Amino acid sequence: MKRVKNWIWLFGWTIGAIALLAIAWVDPVKLWSNSPMTRVVYVGAWSAESDESFQQFRSVLNLRRPKPMARFDLRYVSVDLEQPAVMQSRMAQAIRDGASILVAPTVVQAQASLALDPHSPVVFASYAEPLNSGLVEAKSKQARAITGVSLADHLDGKRLEILQEAFPRIRRVAVLADKYWMQEYAEGLKKQAHDALKLDLNFLVADSLEALQEKFDSHEHAVVDAWFVPSTYISYIAEKKIIEHIGRQKKPAIFSTIAEVKSGAMMAYAQDNSFANAAMADLVHRILNGEDAASIPVERPRRIVLAVRADAQVGGQRINPVVVRKADLVF
Repeated sequence: MKRVKNWIWLFGWTIGAIALLAIAWVDPVKLWSNSPMTRVVYVGAWSAESDESFQQFRSVLNLRRPKPMARFDLRYVSVDLEQPAVMQSRMAQAIRDGASILVAPTVVQAQASLALDPHSPVVFASYAEPLNSGLVEAKSKQARAITGVSLADHLDGKRLEILQEAFPRIRRVAVLADKYWMQEYAEGLKKQAHDALKLDLNFLVADSLEALQEKFDSHEHAVVDAWFVPSTYISYIAEKKIIEHIGRQKKPAIFSTIAEVKSGAMMAYAQDNSFANAAMADLVHRILNGEDAASIPVERPRRIVLAVRADAQVGGQRINPVVVRKADLVF
């Protein structure tokens, strides 16, 4: 009888061990391959190889491991922001090909994404205020599956104040930006500059490299004392060209990003937007892991930096030492 019990015990132990080994031996790759695929489409304006923002986004997303069953396929779709019809056609094709999550790094792509596919989640980055652009609503949960990073910048008045403090004699300032910035900020900034600082602003609109060159070749800005360059599409694609042109004019200037000062600009009062690409990747990661995009709050910058070149001078004048002492970064 005892021998029978031992055999029963041994048989039960063996079956249990086999079951545990079977569980441990399950091929995770097979489980992964049988899980549903989510296609993530990043809508860029260059190529996947040359788009540094996409490269950063992809690196962070690959580091943020989703749950084992949350497979994703990351694709890059290149569009031309200056050809809206072509852009919409390419995005529409990406949706037909199975895009499940759309990543739109500008307000233009984000608006097109919502118009073409009101159901798939959209993760955006926007220099325009998302509320004013109609991307989101003033409530905690959105009606549409959308979230993102707002890089909306409300520091332009402060930048002009710093520019005037750095060079007290300036009175006329050229403002170079694209039409989207002009539509949203120009009128309010013009009044603020005149009333508070007694500055007259001369607005120069450029949405392409060709239009920018036309402005530089004209004499619209010949009489200005200084320049202000907000952070827009044109300042991004023509950073070096703009910095060199203003340098040849030997006029004071303030920019909106630290990168521009690193590239030779005189000074900048900048939101720290370096978090944006990583933040978009994190938002996509959260959606892949089951969160509702409509319930994820929009992220915003948390740090502001004053960067200056202490040795910069125009017409024999250097930046007011008071401003240099206030700087967070001095080159």
